[in-house]
Amino acid sequence: MNKHVSNRINTLLEIHKMSEYELSAKLGRSKSYINKIVSGKAYPSMQGLFDICDYFEITPEEFFSSAKTEDIQLIAQIHKDLKELDSETLALLHDIILRMKQNQK
Repeated sequence: MNKHVSNRINTLLEIHKMSEYELSAKLGRSKSYINKIVSGKAYPSMQGLFDICDYFEITPEEFFSSAKTEDIQLIAQIHKDLKELDSETLALLHDIILRMKQNQK
């Protein structure tokens, strides 16, 4: 499990062009907090994991998912964007998504 945590955090850091130190600071933790987790010297607490997920705007389920991190980030952004659309537009997008899913089969 720790390898997945380490890999996922490293990927998130790369996507957001952040250092371990920067993430530690953004989370209000010690300078070496993320480094210890990534190097396998420590595990994040449950709250620490929630804080990391909140910062990157993903759910714990998405964090532990086997899906590509880039896809998870894109889905999270799409979800945020969808919240700003009116009901009629959402219904149209849903119809498009259903048609696309049918075409993939």
